[in-house]
Amino acid sequence: MGTSEDNYITLVCEQGETPELSGDIRSLPATYTVKGSPGSEKLLELHLYTLKHYELFDSLSEIWEQGKYDKDKLALRDSLDSIARGVYQAQEEYVKQFVENNMESLTAILALYQVFGRIPVLDEFEYLDLYDQTAQSLKLKYPTNQHVNELSARVSKNKALQKEKEEITKRLLPGNPVPELSLPDREGSPVSVADYKGYALLLYFWSSTDPKCRKMNPELLTLQKKYEAKGFSLFSISLDNNPDIWEKAITLDKLPGVHVIDQRGWSSPVINMFNIESIPHTILIDKEGIIIGNNLNFEEINTRLHETVSANKNP
Repeated sequence: MGTSEDNYITLVCEQGETPELSGDIRSLPATYTVKGSPGSEKLLELHLYTLKHYELFDSLSEIWEQGKYDKDKLALRDSLDSIARGVYQAQEEYVKQFVENNMESLTAILALYQVFGRIPVLDEFEYLDLYDQTAQSLKLKYPTNQHVNELSARVSKNKALQKEKEEITKRLLPGNPVPELSLPDREGSPVSVADYKGYALLLYFWSSTDPKCRKMNPELLTLQKKYEAKGFSLFSISLDNNPDIWEKAITLDKLPGVHVIDQRGWSSPVINMFNIESIPHTILIDKEGIIIGNNLNFEEINTRLHETVSANKNP
């Protein structure tokens, strides 16, 4: 209930309850109190705790604004960042305890879905067991409640996704064959990883607009020059939406090897197939198409690549 999108409060009332409210109608979230509704009273406790953390964040922002031009601004920034991380952790722990202590109350659902700033406090996959326990507990008490049923359905979906992700992770472990991949190259012709059997390949998932990828490109150029004669090739998979920008980045960075593009970007099934959560992402495979390493840094790639090309003959 409230007067606008920015001036409202949430109540959790059971049948037969008559909540008593007080507060400034012009500023309900910051001033309201409630009695006569245990669920609403619990929710107010969570709200007040969260409000204190928002106020602390506002004070951190003010401190930064006052000191961001000082000569020791980097130390100040690190200090404020450390405090902010502590606030997030405290909020996370409080909400977790709140849910555990109120699993038979509908307030637990609101706590599970709480967003602090723009960040979910309790990640649905990291805390999947907690979501599941809450859903099961509430289902016993509120078997027909729409919100409880929606939570149960959400948990079931996330369980399936987690199981699928675990299976994909296992398939991408060293010793397994790399999944088949075929995408258009710079001329628009389909190119497959299988076309390069007999070569050690580094599958490199990247984007021309990602600074970390552009920083890594010169290192990959070094690898190509070092191992090309021994049967190595870079196999770059771009997630760019704009092929013109992709082409320019390849030319500017002198990025060698095979180049394919998937303009579907993060909506591509390739993202799920290779369990990619961020870029740059690398998968090193040997000359038989067997995975050697997944998501390696440059030094790990260099070491394992040296081992595999030294152990095999040239294609």
